[in-house]
Amino acid sequence: MALKRKFSGASGKGKDPSVREIAAFIDAAANGDKDAVKRFCRKYLAHIDAADKNGQTALNAAALKNQVDVANVLLFAEADPNQPGENGASPFLSWAMTIRGPEERNDYRILESLLVAHADINFQQAGTGMSSLMFYPAHSNEKLCDYLLKRGADPTRKDKDGKTARDHALKESDLRDGDSSYYELKERIDHNILTLETAEKNWPQRPRAAKTLKDEVAERLKLS
Repeated sequence: MALKRKFSGASGKGKDPSVREIAAFIDAAANGDKDAVKRFCRKYLAHIDAADKNGQTALNAAALKNQVDVANVLLFAEADPNQPGENGASPFLSWAMTIRGPEERNDYRILESLLVAHADINFQQAGTGMSSLMFYPAHSNEKLCDYLLKRGADPTRKDKDGKTARDHALKESDLRDGDSSYYELKERIDHNILTLETAEKNWPQRPRAAKTLKDEVAERLKLS
C-alpha cells in the first residue's frame, strides 16, 4: 500500500527479526527513539506488530508512554491500532487507562492519530471487559470523559461484572464522599454521572467526523 512504500528499500523480505531485535524495537518505541523505530520498520516491516515475550507490541508501548512521534511513525507504517499488548488492552485503551501527570492528561494527540487509523474507541480489556470510558473516574479526568463521548465512546457498554461507565463513576463518587480533600473531585465526577446518564439515553450518538480528524493529524502522520 502507499503508506508502506514509504519504507521501501531494505524490506527484510525472507528474514525474521531475532527475539533480541524485537525487544529492542519495542524498547525504542517506549523510549521515544524514532530513528531506531524507523530502522526496524525499513528492515522488518512485515513484523511491525511483533510482540515480545510478554506480549507487548511497539505501538502499545508507545501509547503507554505517550510517545506521540513514535506512535505516528508506527501508524504511518500501518501498525495495527487494535492489537492488544501485554496488558490485554489496545493502544487506545492503554493510553486511556494509564494515570498521567498534568502535562499529559489532556494531551490527546495519540488518541486522535489512533482514531484516524481506525482504532476501536470501545475496545474492552481482556479479562476485565473495561473500556476507555470506564477508566476516567479513577483518574478524575472530566475532560477525558467528554472527549471520549464526543468521539463516539459507547456509554452502554458493560464490563465483565455487568457495570457501565456510569456505574464506575457512581462507585468512585461514593468512595470520594466524606473526604473533604476530594470534594472538588467528587463534584466533577457527579457532573459527569449526569453527562453519562444523558449519553446512555441518547445512544448512539452522531458518529465522529473522520475526515476532520484526518485533516487534524495529517501533518503529524508524515515522516520527518
